[in-house]
Amino acid sequence: MAERTAFRTLSTDRNFARTGRLPAGPGPVSTGEISDPDLAGLGEEDARASELAALAREMNVDEVVSVSNISLESIGAGVDGRSLQCLTEAIYFEARGESTRGQFAVAEVVLNRVDSHKYPNSVCGVVTQGAGKGKRHGCQFSYACDGKKERVVNRAAFVKAAKIAKVLLSGRPRVLTAGATHFHTTNVRPGWSKRLTRTVRIGEHVFYRYPTQVTSNDS
Repeated sequence: MAERTAFRTLSTDRNFARTGRLPAGPGPVSTGEISDPDLAGLGEEDARASELAALAREMNVDEVVSVSNISLESIGAGVDGRSLQCLTEAIYFEARGESTRGQFAVAEVVLNRVDSHKYPNSVCGVVTQGAGKGKRHGCQFSYACDGKKERVVNRAAFVKAAKIAKVLLSGRPRVLTAGATHFHTTNVRPGWSKRLTRTVRIGEHVFYRYPTQVTSNDS
């Protein structure tokens, strides 16, 4: 049962998220400056997963489930269920291989867009913007336009994403990205990045916001 326990508690590992195979060595997640009570158990889960990973390094995990089969009701009490689902999916599909801080940062971008007049005024509207137009690269969030059915290969990472989504939807201050509305991975440099103001790099993502416009009172 140690192997199964390791699988359940492994919160985030890029190779595991992609392949379903546990790592050969420990890979704990640093929670950094995140200190929300709702996330207090994540560090303990990371530590347990690291201890057990060696026992399960050769285990093949076959647990691929549809997003629609995962209930978030027990996590999302007090927040809008649809917003929780959409934000959780965005965190999971865009950043499940990132640290806790990195996942918070991506979620901040979604909510910063909701607050901006330049984007839809709902979480689901933001994360699905551009979907359904038949363009592979027409979406603001790539997973919505990759042509693949959304499937979860790491249930533990999905639950962790839901916990992060709930904390932010409950009103936690967004302090990591300085109001960023855009991000990209470090292995690309999209043209739009030249027109925006870089705010921070967290993990494998670089974050940007619109330049501050200064108005003049000169007459």
